[in-house]
Amino acid sequence: MTLAIKTVRLNKSVYLRIPNDIADLIGLTKTDQFTLRFQETGDEIKLIYSLPKSTPDQPIQKTTKPILATAN
Repeated sequence: MTLAIKTVRLNKSVYLRIPNDIADLIGLTKTDQFTLRFQETGDEIKLIYSLPKSTPDQPIQKTTKPILATAN
């Protein structure tokens, strides 16, 4: 199933919002850092945001607060 996400423009930047359900599902926190890479495949360009998985010492923390991050 594909999820369509609209961009948000603020000042001179464009942001991709992560829906709260997705943020909760993967356990995002405000301190998480992502890496971004581009992949060109035929008719499209993919933006791939990567986030390290949690370790047993650092379990996934569920949050109910909105998180501003870019991913998709």
